[in-house]
Amino acid sequence: MEAGTTRPLRADAARNERLLLAAAREAFTEEGFDVSVEEIARRAGVGKGTVYRRFETKEALAWAALHDVVADFATAADQAAADADAWEGFRTFIAGRALAVARDGAFFEAMEARLLITEDNQREMFERVLAGCTRVLEHAQAAGVVRPDLEPEDVMALVKMVAVPCKPRPGVQVTREAIDRYLALVLEGAKPRADAEPLPGVPPSPLD
Repeated sequence: MEAGTTRPLRADAARNERLLLAAAREAFTEEGFDVSVEEIARRAGVGKGTVYRRFETKEALAWAALHDVVADFATAADQAAADADAWEGFRTFIAGRALAVARDGAFFEAMEARLLITEDNQREMFERVLAGCTRVLEHAQAAGVVRPDLEPEDVMALVKMVAVPCKPRPGVQVTREAIDRYLALVLEGAKPRADAEPLPGVPPSPLD
């Protein structure tokens, strides 16, 4: 799998990398995989040479941007799992990730269309995402604020349930108000209730 090097970066190089990854995610989302390296560099406020000093190819930059999305998910999960208010942490995690998924839909489509995403690649990223969902869920269940029969895959599904109706369309941007509306609906089903029927079946894995 292509990505940048892993040696520690100087402060200025680390800053440039953060700018490049943010610009790449934005550019791939808005213009697809055919967006030029020059355009990504322009959005990041750096020269094209800076891009190629860090990433040998546009594909390598795209892989790094994809892993940056997964890293954001893991960071959000860590924050939610550490929240002293377990319900607020759970709610904020679902809302924030749903907003990100809704906004990043075109980015993922661009990556799937042009990157060689193998089953192993998918599994690695899925396992990192699932591990984050597990941390969030265990924290919430330990506090008794969500139903005990939820599984980590259900948390992933809740994120998608909120995100899908809120995907941006031409001329219509995703809004936090829309996210909050569907969030309120799905979270009602996540709350523990004495009279709740057990959830039927098992949650399917996206990789099955």
